[in-house]
Amino acid sequence: MDLSVSEIEEIQQEYWIPNQLDELALVYLEIKNHVDLFRIMKKNKLINEKNIKTVLRYATDLPSLENRFSDLANTVLDLEIKKKELSGYGCHVVKIHSYPPTEQCMRQCF
Repeated sequence: MDLSVSEIEEIQQEYWIPNQLDELALVYLEIKNHVDLFRIMKKNKLINEKNIKTVLRYATDLPSLENRFSDLANTVLDLEIKKKELSGYGCHVVKIHSYPPTEQCMRQCF
């Protein structure tokens, strides 16, 4: 059989309701997303108590983590741009890292 997930779910519910298993259908609908998460974790070999606790701990904080990730990614891009801009001032950077500055650096910079 080549059935989609939604077709299988529909068949399940058609079976559950007439057989007085309608509560099972409701429970399944409530935990369906968790089952998908479990499958993903299982596929990636992340099924252990520590990883499950970590997922649950961060799940409620996911929107703020996504914002933080975006902010950090933008900060990295900004720093890379500044690094390229400053690469033309190599002498000044060397001067900071090698104190006292070498004579060659002094001649180039001043």
